[in-house]
Amino acid sequence: MKKLILTCLLVVGLNSLAQETSKTLHLYFHLGDYELTKQSKKSLDSLFRISSEGDLFITNISAYCDTTGSSEMNRILANNRLQSVYNYCTTNGEIVNSKNSFGEEYPLNKNVNNYRKWRRVDVTYIYAQAISVVEEEIPATNKFEKVNLDSLVSNTSDAIVLDIQFVPGQDVLLTGSENEIWRLYDFLSANQNAFAFIRGHVCCANDPFLSASRAYSVYTMLVQQGISPTRLKYAGFSNTMPRAEEVDEETRQLNRRVDVVFSKID
Repeated sequence: MKKLILTCLLVVGLNSLAQETSKTLHLYFHLGDYELTKQSKKSLDSLFRISSEGDLFITNISAYCDTTGSSEMNRILANNRLQSVYNYCTTNGEIVNSKNSFGEEYPLNKNVNNYRKWRRVDVTYIYAQAISVVEEEIPATNKFEKVNLDSLVSNTSDAIVLDIQFVPGQDVLLTGSENEIWRLYDFLSANQNAFAFIRGHVCCANDPFLSASRAYSVYTMLVQQGISPTRLKYAGFSNTMPRAEEVDEETRQLNRRVDVVFSKID
């Protein structure tokens, strides 16, 4: 039934109708992420709940990105964000009339006064009756954005543990870990006077080679994306800097990590 009604709308002029009755839901993303936040899913679910009568039509999905990374990286990130929202909509049985990925190319306003406002995907929809949809707030800044280089004590930050995982016993990153490294890349790109010391740690036994090679994996990805090696350092500390006494898998996981310490380049 919905497909039939949508076809009729297209025949009579979907664009003209959308200009009069369409609304837009803004879905915000964390820096460097393309996975839907819990609040984004809640916002979309509130929209889907009223579609059972066939009165909801998603006319367009548009993806944007801020300018804290390279243009090419932001183009890819915007495409990934677009696909995440599109997949969530279609998996829930909704029809999407069109989709666009703009990346850093803002069609209406190229002035970015608040970077977080552009880390978003817009879902434009038509509904036959007035509805109330839960609109999400812009997500809080991530761990790297909280680093204030000008207020560092002794010119170094506290160690920030990266949310990454490796294949057991190897220096190969597991799928999904690259998101955290993209966030670190964004921070370094936006703060040209930041220096990052990447440190590898292991649990259970002395293995300086593995701890260093895991830190090097993060270092290499950053350099490959354009971060100058002069702003980076890496080293392995084996199991010499434990965060907890190892009594179970949870405490071993705390010690099995890669972290980063920032300092300011004068």
